[in-house]
Amino acid sequence: MDFMDACIFFSQDLEQSQYKLIELAPEVAALFDEIRTQGEEFPSLCIKASSPDEEPVLCTKDKTFTIRKQHYSNSLLLLSPSLNFVPNVRNRQRDEDNDVNMVDDDFEQISNRVSGRVNQIDLDESEEELPILRVFEVVDVLNYFCELTLAAPKIEQLDELLQPTIYKGPENGSEYKDKKFYTFDELDNLVQASVKELKKALENKFALEINGYWRYIDHEYIFEILSNVLGMLNLYSVELESVPLNIIRDAVKGYGHSTFITQHIFEYFSELTVFTDESNPIFKLSKEKLCRFFGIHTLKTNDKLYNQHIPIDLFFELWNKDTPLEFEASFNLINDNAIIFNNSLNHLTEKSKKNQLIRYFPVSQLSSNPKQRFKQLFSTKFEWREDYIKPFLVDFCLDDDKFSTKKFNELLLEYTKILYWEGSIYREGGMVFYTSKWPISLI
Repeated sequence: MDFMDACIFFSQDLEQSQYKLIELAPEVAALFDEIRTQGEEFPSLCIKASSPDEEPVLCTKDKTFTIRKQHYSNSLLLLSPSLNFVPNVRNRQRDEDNDVNMVDDDFEQISNRVSGRVNQIDLDESEEELPILRVFEVVDVLNYFCELTLAAPKIEQLDELLQPTIYKGPENGSEYKDKKFYTFDELDNLVQASVKELKKALENKFALEINGYWRYIDHEYIFEILSNVLGMLNLYSVELESVPLNIIRDAVKGYGHSTFITQHIFEYFSELTVFTDESNPIFKLSKEKLCRFFGIHTLKTNDKLYNQHIPIDLFFELWNKDTPLEFEASFNLINDNAIIFNNSLNHLTEKSKKNQLIRYFPVSQLSSNPKQRFKQLFSTKFEWREDYIKPFLVDFCLDDDKFSTKKFNELLLEYTKILYWEGSIYREGGMVFYTSKWPISLI
């Protein structure tokens, strides 16, 4: 049976913007199919926004997507199919000038069909093969659709929630009586991140679940425990590759530190934890993780006490002095927590390290919005060497937890331009320098 042109009518109860259209990435669409076919006790998709003014995000189990409006140039009609209609050809007339069929009885039947007065059209044998007119009801008029874009999780929200209840050591219970504590489910509801990303952020920020609530562990408290234990290990020549928990307990026994928290700290700084004996696990400590921690601690201490840049040679001297183990300190260990400046008006021609200064500049305190991140970076420093800016963009360039050079280059292309000096591309150590593509005030 052939179809004629469609007839479209507006519902009498039409209310605009009752529906939202979302363009789904293939991996998100697959999750909808999974939920529809298999069903899940807990949904693997959720939309988060802690306030009406906050840009919403869609979270899967392991990824976060921003939801942004993309406006149509013309309005989009959302149609719902109504019943099929067979024209009454007995009263059909032809408009010879416009070659348009005028069917008075047809429209009367459509009107009746819409109002519910006609439930069925009787066909006689001569009408069975007539073309069918399809009828559609307009249920909404849309001016935009929602676009999903893979984004970095908004982990900076964690600091606002957990910093007020940071754990600094043994407590008497009165220090935080007026403070709000958060369970994991509460954090999951408030922080715009997937469950996997939230768990990873809590681990990286030295957070621990204490009595059912998640708490940051104070950086100075961790430094104190590590210094006490590593000092004792050096004293008794215990190898870092095999440290039993009972030795760690003995090292902190006189300081009143919780064994539970101490064990958690050493699990974090280990490459491997062997549980041959559940009551006395053996830790294979990571020199790289420990050295990184002490380097960041040196930077934070200087920033807290002096609030200024320090010569890079002096910083490495202090870093080695603060680290109670033999390990070669390298800037690459802390390159996502530090920024290097050149203390020279002619720094593009004077490349001596004697002119270099360093300061604490953690990526964790920067915006999760790419545009704002670049504004923060270039407001702090006019030009960035490629290997120096890269650590501050890694969270935008992940593809299945692996760094994507393609995404990194796309970001640079969108927000930066290559620095030229005296008519040619400026390089240092083979590395290109980048500056902001636009004036900072326009970003």
